[in-house]
Amino acid sequence: MAYKTLLAHLSNEEVSPAVLQVASLLAERHSAHLVGLHIQPPLDLYVSELPTPIDLTREYRERLQQKEARLKAMFEAATQTQNYVSEWRVVDAMTDSVLNALVEQSNTADLIVISQTEGDNSDTRFRHLPEHVLMACGRSLLVVPVGSDVDTVAERVLVAWDGRRESTRALFGSLPLLRRASEVRLHRINQPHQDRHHLSGITEELANTLSRHGVSLEIVHSDARSSEIADELMGFARDMDADMMVMGCYGHSPLREFVLGGTTRTILARTHIPVLMSN
Repeated sequence: MAYKTLLAHLSNEEVSPAVLQVASLLAERHSAHLVGLHIQPPLDLYVSELPTPIDLTREYRERLQQKEARLKAMFEAATQTQNYVSEWRVVDAMTDSVLNALVEQSNTADLIVISQTEGDNSDTRFRHLPEHVLMACGRSLLVVPVGSDVDTVAERVLVAWDGRRESTRALFGSLPLLRRASEVRLHRINQPHQDRHHLSGITEELANTLSRHGVSLEIVHSDARSSEIADELMGFARDMDADMMVMGCYGHSPLREFVLGGTTRTILARTHIPVLMSN
């Protein structure tokens, strides 16, 4: 079992180097086809603000093309001497949206590698794009901290599992990584509201299933304290010197809007290592 198609979303020069570094390491390890994806966003200005709309639209297009050329050069410099197949792909979202285009492309890959924030200093429209992709995409996302410089990824993995659908999907979505990891810690987080006697032996059964996939792991239990789960998880990751975390993406839905839960949002904002998430 391995990832055969990896999709690295390269949106701007501020966040893309870390994403590309992680994606390249994984593509090398899995002999995967690595797609470097750049989506050209639509012009987001009101016509009333445009004294010369045609000229400004042309200038905007030119800036997008210049950015795409720089990102393509970065991608090719990082991948052209590697032992895997790489592909540069540009999608024009002028008539749609970056989110829709990214979700559509992501649903064709085994794993998506994306920055924890997609906004740069000149364009903050997409700062929370990863959160929206997590909620809409049918694949797992590997979220990479901005500015991280990693030598290893998925060698020492902390798996945060609470028995629910989201964390279970994330866990099994990470199997190709777990099988190749040198250390895996399955950290069972017991929710305070759950009836504990129904959980007896379930974590061990999960460990047995994972062992049949060739995953060697250690089991750790802890009881959740709702206001401190994110801090605890990041502390556990530091304690084992983890270079990746696996967890579910949780939220709640007031009215018609899906809102990320506090733990998920905190991890996304403050993680110091890549986090594989699934909703």
